[in-house]
Amino acid sequence: MLDLHQELYKAEIAERTKRGLPLQHVLDIAQFPFFFALGAVEMFNQIITKLAAENPNLAHLAMSQVMGALARRDHAGANAFMERFRTLAPADPMARMRFGHVPAGPFVDLPPVLGAYPKTPAIFLACDAVYFDKYCMPMLRSMAANSPMLPVHVHLMSGDDSTVAPARGLPLALTVTYEDPRQLIARLGILPSHYYGAARLVRFAEALEDNPGPLWMADVDGLVTGDAHQLLKVATPAALRIRPGRVEPWHQFSACLIMGSAASRDYFRRVAAIVREDLPYAWWGMDQYALFSAAIGVKPQISLLGPEVAGAHEQHPGLFWFTGGQALKKSLATDQNPYAVLFRRFQH
Repeated sequence: MLDLHQELYKAEIAERTKRGLPLQHVLDIAQFPFFFALGAVEMFNQIITKLAAENPNLAHLAMSQVMGALARRDHAGANAFMERFRTLAPADPMARMRFGHVPAGPFVDLPPVLGAYPKTPAIFLACDAVYFDKYCMPMLRSMAANSPMLPVHVHLMSGDDSTVAPARGLPLALTVTYEDPRQLIARLGILPSHYYGAARLVRFAEALEDNPGPLWMADVDGLVTGDAHQLLKVATPAALRIRPGRVEPWHQFSACLIMGSAASRDYFRRVAAIVREDLPYAWWGMDQYALFSAAIGVKPQISLLGPEVAGAHEQHPGLFWFTGGQALKKSLATDQNPYAVLFRRFQH
């Protein structure tokens, strides 16, 4: 099935390439998820329908039917196929996905937060102590160099005040909150990384309740290449990056850089509720699924971020420039691509 998924992706990307459009950024919501390769979408659905009829007990074919329905914007059909997938793979945490989902609970209560969230526009970063040292500190140094006195809030999901001590001397307007999720993670039996990736959206929604925005949450494994103060003056309800041509509903709404404001609180409340409901079954990518599902249900006004703001390629910087993938992270110490070279400049 991976080949079929890849062929569908390649068909859309080939058409975007012909038109000189960004390959990792949708700039017009009318072009999401597919717009130029609708013939390939129809062929994909025909093939998957036939294979699923011939192999009714294969869960991965039911999931491919979900993706095919989403590719043609048929959310009700996708949810019907999700019911089939759940019957075939009841233990798979992804079987809980529903598109436009209205969470009914029960909801997981997260650990208490120590400290205060920012009350005015800021950049919001959330990570554990390991990621703070390895990636967040280089990002903060890049902010200090290119956006001095930028309001930045760090929500630390492991560690203590000594963890953030190296950042205290940077020319940033830095605020910090803390939580200790170890007991909850152990009780739920989930991976810490899955908790960090998903629960940060709950913390972001909490912070947004008393912040008119814009409040921007960024992945910490990135760099800032210019003056990010401009983002704190953006007047739009919400913003994020959407990837074109992706068929997986956990790879479409990117969580690398998102913006919220008072006007989008209902959207981020829904995102947080989906996360809190599904946290006992946390999986990698659940955060991006939650962003997508909530958008279908709430229908917020979302401005789409292009490559000049949310750079996602190691050769082409954006204002926020992200690594994107474990393979790139592993080669940061030696690679000569522009991102790795710049990362090493801010590493120490």
